[in-house]
Amino acid sequence: MDRRTAMKITAGAIAGGGSGVCALANAFIPESRNPVNSWKYYTLDPAVTARLSYKYYEGGMCMYSTFRSVISQLADRFGEPYSLFPFHMMKYGHGGVGGYGTICGALNGAAAVIGLFVENKTSQDRLISGLLKWYEETKLPEFKPESPILDFNPPPTVPGSTMCHASVANWVTETGYQAKSDERKERCRRLTSDVVSRVTVVLNEYFGHAG
Repeated sequence: MDRRTAMKITAGAIAGGGSGVCALANAFIPESRNPVNSWKYYTLDPAVTARLSYKYYEGGMCMYSTFRSVISQLADRFGEPYSLFPFHMMKYGHGGVGGYGTICGALNGAAAVIGLFVENKTSQDRLISGLLKWYEETKLPEFKPESPILDFNPPPTVPGSTMCHASVANWVTETGYQAKSDERKERCRRLTSDVVSRVTVVLNEYFGHAG
């Protein structure tokens, strides 16, 4: 707001009494402030989102890269409010929440994405439950990056659990690689791309934008 406009509003506010003061207060609310319902989902390409997740993983691991790979695309296309989200917040979900081995961070991030865009609780529960079931029963990872961080194709296994420690333990038992190995890290990095690809498909279908 420029100085001249501000002075006119101020003069009107003084002359108008209480109602004028309210108008003055509203006039100085930043135009960038957006209502809750401005957080809308738009069609995203699952393959592009998966590649972004693989790229962002290094910056904050599973939950962070899952969430950022979705929201950053909307920020690039539409700006606010997507560009205002503090992505660093999602770093807490790494390694099953603070490295504690509970819920898989990729699933935690995907559930957060669903919760952000789907307001109805029943629908949230249905979509999240479906995602968790898919994860438990699907051989992962499937994602193969064009330029891998590690030149290694992790053998896919069925996680059998949504818990980080159990999922990793099952993979370690079946493949013989160590939990702290670079091979296991590459497995989780690619698995995260699988999860974000899946949640993108789910949201595309839910909002009627499939294909």
